[in-house]
Amino acid sequence: MTQADVRVEVLDPESVDAHADLIAAIYVASMGFSDDAGRRLVERIEKSPALVIGAFEDAELVGFLSGFQLRESNWWVQQIAPHLPDGHDYYRNSFELNELMVDPSKQGRGIGRQLLEKLHETTNYDHFLLGARKDNVNARKLYERLGYRVIVDDFQYAAANEIHVIMAKSRVQG
Repeated sequence: MTQADVRVEVLDPESVDAHADLIAAIYVASMGFSDDAGRRLVERIEKSPALVIGAFEDAELVGFLSGFQLRESNWWVQQIAPHLPDGHDYYRNSFELNELMVDPSKQGRGIGRQLLEKLHETTNYDHFLLGARKDNVNARKLYERLGYRVIVDDFQYAAANEIHVIMAKSRVQG
């Protein structure tokens, strides 16, 4: 299928619930995590004020992104806050991208780009922040092509072995 054959849309809570099994399966297949981790991801999405955008081929979910407004009380923000550069208000009208996942058999066809473009087109956030594994070159290239830049290099989450980068895209200065 071509990019034109992929439909990308914001999912309401009922749609998230209807596609919960595929959200979990795509997460597990993409990350190599357990089925239990997939179920926990869906529970986190369903219990939070998450924005979820899905990519579909025909009626089948093939990718998704999720996240929500960046708040100082969020777990992720508490992890990265001491490392954020000075002189920039990342807390003002910002979006925290938690997950961007595409079925591994569908990767490399622009689906991740389409999901991010839909996020940028359908929201009014001034800033978008995300974390990515430093060695995930393909993901980092995608983000960079869409205007994200590394703001924190060589970041390590508590009790994790992988090295990450924190990336941001801003529509406004300051």
